[in-house]
Amino acid sequence: MLVFWGSIQHGFNGFTYNPVSDAKQVNCLTLLMQGEEDKWVTLNEIKELFNNLNSFKQLVLFPNTGHELLVSLEGEKWFQNLEQFLKNLEKS
Repeated sequence: MLVFWGSIQHGFNGFTYNPVSDAKQVNCLTLLMQGEEDKWVTLNEIKELFNNLNSFKQLVLFPNTGHELLVSLEGEKWFQNLEQFLKNLEKS
């Protein structure tokens, strides 16, 4: 129901969305943060998605964390990685 209603609200067919293959079309700066214990998005999926991104990118993994709001659980690590990502952009 969530995919169906989200498709209606946002004007696309969510049932045909494939983040891993669709990532090949992403050409913007990307900071990807992922909980290693996520039971909905596997580490293999997130790594494959990351590898398909075509721009400056960084992957940060959070051990012992699942499919949760990472900024709330590990705010210090989340902010440190965001700050480092932005500093790396300034250098390039």
